[in-house]
Amino acid sequence: MDRDDRSNIFRYTTVVLVVIVFVIMYVWQNIEVMRMKMSYRETRSQEIELIKKNDRLRYEISKLNRLDAIREYAGRKGLRPVNEKDITILKLDEKREQKQ
Repeated sequence: MDRDDRSNIFRYTTVVLVVIVFVIMYVWQNIEVMRMKMSYRETRSQEIELIKKNDRLRYEISKLNRLDAIREYAGRKGLRPVNEKDITILKLDEKREQKQ
């Protein structure tokens, strides 16, 4: 083999290696882009689910904060509204308070 043949082989080998490297980089880039898209879609679907869950919980809170719902719940638990007969006022002896 003479010097020109070696030079040509080296050039072709170099060109082939450079092309292979660029092809590998291109494929790797596309794979990474696809991974990012899949991750985004998954995150977006989780966000949508969390928004729906948040809306349902807010609805439940507003439903339970209604006065009639509170009265109904208290009635089921055996509670009733407070009236004057339920209140007892205790008056302490003033002399006894001063001693302490």
